[in-house]
Amino acid sequence: MSDGALIENSFIEDVQGDGIGMYFVGPAPPTGPAIEKLARDYKARYDVSPAASYYQNAYDAADLLLKTIEAIAVQDPDGSLHMGRQALRDALYATREFQGVTGLLSCDAFGDCALPVFNVLRLNDPTAGLEGLQSNVMFTYSPEK
Repeated sequence: MSDGALIENSFIEDVQGDGIGMYFVGPAPPTGPAIEKLARDYKARYDVSPAASYYQNAYDAADLLLKTIEAIAVQDPDGSLHMGRQALRDALYATREFQGVTGLLSCDAFGDCALPVFNVLRLNDPTAGLEGLQSNVMFTYSPEK
């Protein structure tokens, strides 16, 4: 059994038949038009498809952080900007229904902004590659809030 770090083609190619029956736990990738557009934009910019879905959460985290900074930053008469550390923290933790590419995000007092959703995958056919593994979902888990 492995975590999401091994859900990639290079591992499947290396392990081949010895990996048949192996289980993997990784994030269930979100779907929808915003995700599809982000993937197209990524490929257009870097000329390669994203290797994993982690960039989607990083995109949302950066977007949320930058928009929060814009909302709380204070501009001094000389044009300089500053913000209080606690003000930033309070604003982030108070976020409710922020529209990210992965869905609506609402943050809690611990800084968690989305409930995780995990897929349990099973490697049945190494020749099917990464797509074969990712399509072989045995179980999906999401904790309740």
